[in-house]
Amino acid sequence: MHRNVIGADTQEAIAAIRGEVCAVDSVPAGSPRPAPTKTSADSATPILPTDIFPIVTRLIGADAFRAVWSDFSRVGPDWLAAGRGFADFLREHRAGRDLPVLADIAVLELARHQVQRATDLPSIGACCLPANLLTQHLDLRLRLQPGWHYVTLGHAVQDLPQDRLDLAALQRLSIEQVTYLRLMPGEGRSDHQLLALADYAFETSLARHLTLAVAIEAARQVEAGYDGIRALGHLIDAGGVVDVLLHPQTPPMAQS
Repeated sequence: MHRNVIGADTQEAIAAIRGEVCAVDSVPAGSPRPAPTKTSADSATPILPTDIFPIVTRLIGADAFRAVWSDFSRVGPDWLAAGRGFADFLREHRAGRDLPVLADIAVLELARHQVQRATDLPSIGACCLPANLLTQHLDLRLRLQPGWHYVTLGHAVQDLPQDRLDLAALQRLSIEQVTYLRLMPGEGRSDHQLLALADYAFETSLARHLTLAVAIEAARQVEAGYDGIRALGHLIDAGGVVDVLLHPQTPPMAQS
């Protein structure tokens, strides 16, 4: 159960953050974390590109997809394990250059595949990171859920009905609509949250382990007056924060 333990003593705050006093999942410090749920990664069955990109495969046809993937594998063999760069390659390939929305589907399919293979870690609760503590420590760095992924799409394809999707439907989405998403593990499939650009700039800065102050400034470049403390509170409430470095070490000053 959450307990309001944050006071004037910084040591109490650090103890809470480490889980010695309070944590969402009530896991005592030093205790082993729950083992991740077994996923397809644990199976002996290899994952094929058609498993990662099933919608793209269906839309252009299995034979055409295998041909595109063969071309891609010759260009970037080091990308094959996760399919990184495939969407960019598809944008320039004859199979996708006239239908840029197809590359957005590939971006989304890869992110969903990665999220579905992830497991949420125990997260830090709001009782451990109250607003007054955050305001006093803008130099802190956070670790967000490793299974959360952020993507930028040129077209809003995230809510298209996958079972009825065809090339004609994609042609009707020719007008660009830049969309920012956070994808998270869900029950049996990935969930997504549509983000405003300022929130996307803020969260992706935190995900890159930049300080809270830098993340707030990145958001304020988009939206002046952005309330990063409030936004971080929402992120904590969503279970997105799994670790905190309250006082990051800085390189020592060179002595003259």
